[in-house]
Amino acid sequence: LKWPPLMTDFFVLLEPFGWQSMLSFLELKHECAFGSSLMALVTRDVLLPLLPFVNFAILGIFARAVKRRLHLPYVANVIACAYLGLFVNLASLVVSLFPTEEMPNGKIFLRHHPSVEMDSHEWVQAVPITIVAATFYCGGFLAYTATAVRLAPRRAHSQAFMEQFDYLISDIQPQCYWWNLVDLLYSFGLALAQALASNVFVQIYLTMLIILVMLLLEVHVAPSVHPTVNTVNAAIKLTLFIIMAFSTAFVDFETIDIQPHRRPFAILLLVLCPLVALLTLATVARALYKRYVQRQELIAVKAACMSRSAMLHIAVLSEKALLGQAAHLSDSEIGVLRECNDMLEALFFSRQPSASIWRQRIIPTGSYEVSHPSMRSKEALIALATSELQKQ
Repeated sequence: LKWPPLMTDFFVLLEPFGWQSMLSFLELKHECAFGSSLMALVTRDVLLPLLPFVNFAILGIFARAVKRRLHLPYVANVIACAYLGLFVNLASLVVSLFPTEEMPNGKIFLRHHPSVEMDSHEWVQAVPITIVAATFYCGGFLAYTATAVRLAPRRAHSQAFMEQFDYLISDIQPQCYWWNLVDLLYSFGLALAQALASNVFVQIYLTMLIILVMLLLEVHVAPSVHPTVNTVNAAIKLTLFIIMAFSTAFVDFETIDIQPHRRPFAILLLVLCPLVALLTLATVARALYKRYVQRQELIAVKAACMSRSAMLHIAVLSEKALLGQAAHLSDSEIGVLRECNDMLEALFFSRQPSASIWRQRIIPTGSYEVSHPSMRSKEALIALATSELQKQ
């Protein structure tokens, strides 16, 4: 990409926030310990993710010296949090030998190591180390997280399990306990898109596709218990998508021949358009099947009966038990519960759930009447006392 001077200056301002700049700021001359050859730099990069283990090993020695012990579930969770937060950087480190740039003389050199030619003896020696590191770090952590996701519903009652895998379920809605695994696959996909695609257009379009799929999924799932976090994450991904879209305007066509890629892009369009059409037809067919064949009325009645059974169990709970369980509701669950209450109030009692215009609904089956919490509580207590709730 041929960025304008304004963007180049902006990227220069961001360089101090990289890990290599941090090492330079701390005056840690890693070249003195590892050397400046490609093999030395690759060895340094693949050993760097082991620092959390080394730190806790040293901390464990000091803990034993003062006759204390580290709580292993906490240790495992902290290490996993570090790997989760730095997974994009970790995936980029282990695939740094594959992104390349073609020189005007036809030779191909590594993007992250400009002095090393691809397929050279030095590059061939370093590739096995990178592949092993990618398998160990990225594959190992993905397998570790996938195992936790598989066991989470059955082991949620175990305090040790919850402490060890707090990184997986903390601030995540209970039904979305698998979300961080999807987030890891998203990060790994971004790294692979930069590593495996040599053409800048393929890199940009593949990255945009990954970001778009993840954005749609995150908006649909809303995995965080904090709605603001969901909004911010979606906004960040939307911003990245827009940046990637506008970056195509800065492609240097003087050094890139786009002609060989026009036919594959056309074939991709011809494949995607029928797939989108088939998906649309399948969605419409499913909706028609549920509406006219599966009998939506029976499904609605079944759901209403199940809801009434759940509400009957809640109605007989003691005040202490009810408040104790309600104290564990997250922000998103409180919002869902409020929406459910508004729907029940409007559907079954033909009353507006609130005086606020933002919560009111169109109710054609009754006159305009606004419900109040005191009214609902009084009616519920009277119905429960006279057994009218059970008779209905």
